[in-house]
Amino acid sequence: VNLHGRQFSAVLRFNEIGELGDFITEDRYRSVGKGNEKTKWSTPLRGYREVNGLCIPSEGEAVWHLPEGEFAYIQVSIGEVCYDTFDYD
Repeated sequence: VNLHGRQFSAVLRFNEIGELGDFITEDRYRSVGKGNEKTKWSTPLRGYREVNGLCIPSEGEAVWHLPEGEFAYIQVSIGEVCYDTFDYD
């Protein structure tokens, strides 16, 4: 993928009914000391449910895959979704 002049690649994993289960990339950088180091990163998703007519994951996390093991630095739980609709005509 090329986005705003920056390229990256990712593996998208889906479950047996077509829900996105994980987004995995080797193209993310994390801060290490005074520099940055390319590190595998993933966003496992789960708990799909219908919210306001949309089927969305209700839980997920962001994970660095470090030599010493996985480090989930954020865990997210979605309880409610609010959104506005816009008329672009």
